[in-house]
Amino acid sequence: MMTLSAIASLTATAQTSQKLPATEARALSTKQVQIDKAGNGAGFRADGVSTTEDTTAAFHVGWNYIHPEFCEMYYSGNSPYLIIYAKEGGYFYTTDHVFHTLISPACQTGNWLAFYVYNTNNNWSNVWTYTYK
Repeated sequence: MMTLSAIASLTATAQTSQKLPATEARALSTKQVQIDKAGNGAGFRADGVSTTEDTTAAFHVGWNYIHPEFCEMYYSGNSPYLIIYAKEGGYFYTTDHVFHTLISPACQTGNWLAFYVYNTNNNWSNVWTYTYK
């Protein structure tokens, strides 16, 4: 049988041994994306932020599958932009608050996402979220 002092000691240890994040937040860069309009779109990064070589990444008309590496949220004018950086290269963005809500959990977990690109300008209209990586 444990005494109250032993339980208090274990509780204190558990509370003080929290794990710190593996990496610090990335520094913001204005070179990461080039977004010229509000809405849903995609593009490519050329500043070496990713761990992959993504300067030649290409999206095609149809479903494009990615793993979010990290996400960023910012305001430009009156539009809130959610940018999803893909481990596979490139990024997707949206200013639609419904898509923000749908996509944000995958930004935290890295779970698989699929974007339906409907034209060669990399505009997309649909997104699927998955419960696995």
